[in-house]
Amino acid sequence: MEELISVIVPIYKVEDYLDRCIQSLVNQTYKNLEIILVDDGSPDDCPRICDEWEKKDQRIKVIHKENGGLSDARNYGVKKAQGKYISFVDSDDYVNIKLYKELKEYMNQGYDLVKFKIIKVGEKCKELEKNDSPIFNNKSGEEAYNILYCNDKMTDVAWAYLYKREFFINNKFEYSKGLYHEDFGLTSLIILKAKKVASTDVEGYYYVQTQNSITRGNEK
Repeated sequence: MEELISVIVPIYKVEDYLDRCIQSLVNQTYKNLEIILVDDGSPDDCPRICDEWEKKDQRIKVIHKENGGLSDARNYGVKKAQGKYISFVDSDDYVNIKLYKELKEYMNQGYDLVKFKIIKVGEKCKELEKNDSPIFNNKSGEEAYNILYCNDKMTDVAWAYLYKREFFINNKFEYSKGLYHEDFGLTSLIILKAKKVASTDVEGYYYVQTQNSITRGNEK
C-alpha cells in the first residue's frame, strides 16, 4: 500500500488563489494524501471555500483556528498530520500533479528530506524564473548544506522539501511565531540535522508572485 503523505496548507486571505492550490493537490497522481487545510482565521471567503472542498474529497481535513500567523498554522498542521511524510504548500501557490509521485520514489530510499525545483510564475501562470539547484543524492545534512550554500542555491523556505515526518517530529522542530520569513533559520537547521539528503531535478512547485498572501508580507 502507498504510504500516506500529509500536505499542510496554511490559509489566510487568499480567496482568489485557493481553489487553484487545492485543485493541484486533489489532482495528484499519487493518491494516498492527507490534505490539511489550516484556516488561520481568514476574514475573507477562504473558510467557506475550505469547507466546500472538504465535502468533495474525503482526503481533505479542514482546521478553523484563531489567527496566529503562518508559523502557528504550520505548527498546528504538523501536530495534526498522520502521514509518514509531510509537505508544506502555500495557499496561493500550486504544484505539478506528478510532484508527490516523483518525490516518493526518492523517499523510498530512506531520505530524511528531499529537495525539488521551484518555478516562479506570474499571477497568470507565466513562467518567470526557475531555481536550478545542484543535483545530488545520498549526502549528509552537512554535505548538502555546504553544496547548496557554496553554490548560492540555499533554499530556506519550508515548502521546498518533502520531509520524513518522524525526522521532523523527533527533533521537535517548530516554526517561531510572529516573525516574517520564520522558516529561513529553521530550514537550515533541519538540513544540518539530516542524515541523508537528496536534491532532485523534480520540477513541481509553482511559486506565484503576488503581493497579498500570508507569506508575501501580509501575515497577521
